[in-house]
Amino acid sequence: MIPKALNPKTPDYPEVLEDEGIEGTVTLELLISKEGKVLKAKVIKSDHELFSESALKAVKKYKFSPGKLADGSETVSLIEFVVKFEISL
Repeated sequence: MIPKALNPKTPDYPEVLEDEGIEGTVTLELLISKEGKVLKAKVIKSDHELFSESALKAVKKYKFSPGKLADGSETVSLIEFVVKFEISL
């Protein structure tokens, strides 16, 4: 079973990008512990460096459900995780 974010908080929207109406996404590679903590986070792809900084800062505080093997035992997991930055009107 792939880890899922539990109650993820919306990352801070970089003010300069929000003011300019710029939206985007950041794809991260996350190493999740058996306890659901983010051990490592790395940007794989980003639409803007300011989005990257905000996404990394936010996901390091996230809690995930632990990854599980077929036998149900918890395991350390390496996942891709996408953070979207969208301006809501």
